[in-house]
Amino acid sequence: MSLREFIGEVHSAGVARSNRYEATIKFPDKIQSVANLIQPRLRLYCSKVNIPTISYMTWESQIYGETRSAIYQKKFDPISLTFYMDQDFGIKKIMDAWMSYCFDSKTRIARYYEEYAMPCRIDLEVYNVDELIPPYVIIFYEVYPKAVQEIQLDAGRQDALTLNVAFNYKYYMVNGVDG
Repeated sequence: MSLREFIGEVHSAGVARSNRYEATIKFPDKIQSVANLIQPRLRLYCSKVNIPTISYMTWESQIYGETRSAIYQKKFDPISLTFYMDQDFGIKKIMDAWMSYCFDSKTRIARYYEEYAMPCRIDLEVYNVDELIPPYVIIFYEVYPKAVQEIQLDAGRQDALTLNVAFNYKYYMVNGVDG
């Protein structure tokens, strides 16, 4: 491919931009009513999304001849979202509430998986530069927070606080097709 053909292809097909996305979280039914108050803020304050790596777990197979890696399971790495922290720490509070809903710290009892993961999902829409319809939509199903990570406070800095949250999920769909 010549340089001219390459430039023509980039002009016609375009290049995806990393800052054109929207992430929406559906919480468990028991905390969704509280989450509705902060839902618009979650979408606006979501500063980063890491689309997770999808890979296969393999084992070495040698029935006859060469050794081969055979697939035995699909591996889903967690999806990670970073939020700018709001002044009243509402985003941190709702994530803490979800974590507490999954596992009661006082009784040390975890809820059933169906209670904290089944009704939950994250919708991630990635947009083109000029289009309003997202060409790439990922829906993660049976989502729950795996880790609400630390927030570092520092008297010598004045930048915005951020909160990183890693979510596990059972499966995902890309543009309506099983991922």
